[in-house]
Amino acid sequence: MFLKKLYVDHNSRAATLTGYADSIDQLHLLRKMNPPANLSSKSTPSFTVIENLKKEEDVARQRLPLDILIFAKLKELAEGTHEDSFERAIFNWICLGRFGGYRGGEFLQKTQDRVEYHTYPSKKRVVKAFVPKDLIFTDADGKIIEELTEAHLDCLQSTEVTHRLQKNRRNNQKLNFSADNNNKDLCFCRNAAQIVLRAKRLGQSDDLPLAIYKNSKQSSFKYLTSRKVTEYLRKATRLAHPDWPKEKVNMIGIHSIRVFALVLLSEANKPSWFMKARLRWVSDSYKLYLRDTSAISNEHTACLDSSSSAAIALISSNLNNLPSDTPIDDEMGAYNDID
Repeated sequence: MFLKKLYVDHNSRAATLTGYADSIDQLHLLRKMNPPANLSSKSTPSFTVIENLKKEEDVARQRLPLDILIFAKLKELAEGTHEDSFERAIFNWICLGRFGGYRGGEFLQKTQDRVEYHTYPSKKRVVKAFVPKDLIFTDADGKIIEELTEAHLDCLQSTEVTHRLQKNRRNNQKLNFSADNNNKDLCFCRNAAQIVLRAKRLGQSDDLPLAIYKNSKQSSFKYLTSRKVTEYLRKATRLAHPDWPKEKVNMIGIHSIRVFALVLLSEANKPSWFMKARLRWVSDSYKLYLRDTSAISNEHTACLDSSSSAAIALISSNLNNLPSDTPIDDEMGAYNDID
């Protein structure tokens, strides 16, 4: 029942369930008790649950992308809150993720008070998430802004992002994002600047993670965590889609941000090389994250419009062409149709 709950409530993968089951078994064995999962036996309920999940792990069980309604709800929830609030911080990062398709590990922490590091075999430690010095801003004249202030928000031209630690191992890869002066609230550069300015206000070091927030009840800032952001995204989803069942809501998670970025490029008909380059995919695995959205469905219908019109015209031209009036052949016998 525990494994089923992980699956239904948290959309956990079979590998995750296996890890939990093995850990629980090890704990029981250390206490000289029978292992409750016992995945070595194919007759146990736990083995059956995990095997069935493996068979079901297809595109339908992958994270759903955020959509425009959820995105709009996140913006609405952030409006009117303090500039350093949890809601405002999350919306800033969603705006960046809408362009950059960032994974949770690139900006979030596991706990609110501890920084996550990656340790190389050489023992060198690197902060996993973005830090202030990873974002370089240029102004309208193309000059690098050395000391970012609130006054720079309306004169940003671009932001260069250094991706310090990546799943594809192309560490320290740089990517530029241009300012969107027509949609300033959603602009990558403006939201990135607000994130950096928040870190400065809260006294964050230039080589520690940027994704922080503070509310009136806290004496110091906290890090955004995967768990809290997931809960918040699902809250926004329930508000934006009150008709969605719980199982569908639970398919919204941190990775939904990355899928959202990919789907937006797909709906804009960008070629595969563009999607891979801008969202930093090395292989063709990005295809697993493409979704059948309403925009793509409408485009499919539109591209078949001429064919549909031709078919209707052909049918219409034959409406008055009736078969000849032929007498019934009473000697034919029974007619056996093909099933």
